[in-house]
Amino acid sequence: MNGLSTEKEYRAVAEACGEEQFALEPTGGIDKNNFEAIVKIALQANVPQIIPHVYSSIINKETGTTNVADVRDLFLTVKKLVDHDG
Repeated sequence: MNGLSTEKEYRAVAEACGEEQFALEPTGGIDKNNFEAIVKIALQANVPQIIPHVYSSIINKETGTTNVADVRDLFLTVKKLVDHDG
């Protein structure tokens, strides 16, 4: 998906998933900068289960470990969106 570079197409897929009550697993180019918008689009389309794959964008390049603070930030973003939109 390359982040939001294919937003128009992503919105169409999210709408179809929402209409059919089908889970959506956005992947490719998702990072802390576009994560909120990507999840919000799916929530607004009434997608019942959203599984965004952030992959290496939250991995420390020097140590190879997951940045716990990034995981916390992403969790808080999801919580905020679900509490508001869900």
